[in-house]
Amino acid sequence: MLKHALCLLIALGLLSTASAEPVRGIHSRIGQPIAPRGSVLLLPLTAKRPGDHWPPTLNLELESGQNLTGTVAWIEPASPTFLRNWTDDPRDLAVRAVLPDDDSSKIDPAGPLGPYLLARLPIDGAGAITLNEQTLTPTWHDVPDLPSLLFGEEASTWSDEPQLPLIPSPDRPDPVSPFEYWRWTLLADRLEMRPPRPFGGDVERLVAEGYAALWRIGLDRLKAQSQGIAQECRLTLTKTCIDRRQPLAAWIADPEQTGSLLSRLLDFSTPDTTALTNAVEWLDRQPAMFIWKESEAADAVGLNAIVPHDEPLVARFTWPGADTRDTTVQLEPGVLTSISIERPPRPKPPAIGLAAPAEPTRQVLQVDARGRAYYVPIGPRALVARPPGVFFHPLSPPLTLAQVQGVQQSPLPANQASFLSVRRLGGRWEVFVDCRRPPRADPDSAPSQQSLPHELRSYHDLRGHEAITILLGPADAAAGVDETSTSSPQVWLTIPENGFHRVIKGSNDGTLQIHKASHPDRWYCRIVLPESWFSAEQTNPALIGAIRSHDDSVQLETGPRASLPWRPEPSRATLDLQPWDDLPQPDDQFNR
Repeated sequence: MLKHALCLLIALGLLSTASAEPVRGIHSRIGQPIAPRGSVLLLPLTAKRPGDHWPPTLNLELESGQNLTGTVAWIEPASPTFLRNWTDDPRDLAVRAVLPDDDSSKIDPAGPLGPYLLARLPIDGAGAITLNEQTLTPTWHDVPDLPSLLFGEEASTWSDEPQLPLIPSPDRPDPVSPFEYWRWTLLADRLEMRPPRPFGGDVERLVAEGYAALWRIGLDRLKAQSQGIAQECRLTLTKTCIDRRQPLAAWIADPEQTGSLLSRLLDFSTPDTTALTNAVEWLDRQPAMFIWKESEAADAVGLNAIVPHDEPLVARFTWPGADTRDTTVQLEPGVLTSISIERPPRPKPPAIGLAAPAEPTRQVLQVDARGRAYYVPIGPRALVARPPGVFFHPLSPPLTLAQVQGVQQSPLPANQASFLSVRRLGGRWEVFVDCRRPPRADPDSAPSQQSLPHELRSYHDLRGHEAITILLGPADAAAGVDETSTSSPQVWLTIPENGFHRVIKGSNDGTLQIHKASHPDRWYCRIVLPESWFSAEQTNPALIGAIRSHDDSVQLETGPRASLPWRPEPSRATLDLQPWDDLPQPDDQFNR
């Protein structure tokens, strides 16, 4: 998170930092900030003696003698979030007005967190700026289309264009992050609309407006050199595509990448031609596609890919070191494409009567496209079920765009996670589920008392209900439950915390057992499975997936892998049940 946030300081012009000295003399960490006329000056602050009791405001004096009052804000790590959206800002930062107990001695003096000064500048600003005893020598710049970034008394009916609504959607930027508001303004420009009003209070809006102004200045500088390159950069930063009928973002989401471009565009110590060269190099470095695993069960690996360009892309899939033919796939631009790649065959015995060598537990699928190689790590064909059981990672919240581009996301808060394990006890296979939730004084009075919907036609119908859903058998795209669900298991079992379970698909022979227990901060569920659903004799290798739904949220978590937010279709884990021995051995290990 701090690594991603550092790009904000780079964009503001902080190329070197002074070590924090003791607190009284508050000053800016940068001496030559970018000053956007009529917009907001963003200054990272430090002090000669770090400590608390930062003033809520500071005065600035312009060379003309005009005095300005700036607001002192505090940037800190955002609280852990539960709800996940495709375009969530991966910076995980929050900004607010400074508080008396905010202590700069507890943060890295050269890092991105801590105090900042936010000051609105006059439309005709020029010359030096004095902050306390420090004289700043800013580079002043006009902001293109400035009225579109002004709100409140400065706003006017400057344009008859419709306003882009600030709503959460897979094809719109994060609506609540002030550090992503600049993308709303660029998207509005591309769609020939007015940008929306930023979300939040005065502090968040000042940050949003100031950061958006920096982008306007940087891209305008680039446009003066090459209108085509400026348009290509804007498109790369606001690109969208489609998955079936769902529009979704396909822009560069990594803050390091976007911050790298902005810092080069705002480096006015270099010639304008250098900014153009840097922008072209930045475009050339961007990936030809985004590709990620959707499933890796059994004999085929499922992948998703997006080509964020305007031309088809031919990709070659290779298993390095394996005696297999390469697979070539043409990927169409602007659409999310699902790809299935066969695994290499299992190793053969070296001679008759000898055992076959063990298959590697990890493999790498190499993808070559447009002169670049991408490497996708692939897990084992199947997990071996041995005592004491198979223990899975917590069910995953929906994927984000930054995540599929390799940006690490924070995990789900521990008090809302779901854990699943499979074991054999008393001659029967069982699934045990631990569903966490924020503490409740009386679990029986929670909204989870409500019944499941009369009809569960797709996984979307699970939203808003406290339940765990177990899916057994392969996902069959040709046998969807209805037109909105393309993943139809052989068994679909949904168990609410309160009320009766439902077997949506599959035949219960009367041997299914459900045992539940509710507690203030969680509920448990033990599911004893019928032999016809899950056994070494009838279903080996066994395939299992899961969905956790919540009564206080519409979010769905899935396992063994994360799903797209608008398409919650769990993949399957493949379990080899044959090796299970009901008598545990001393060297048994947990399978993960």
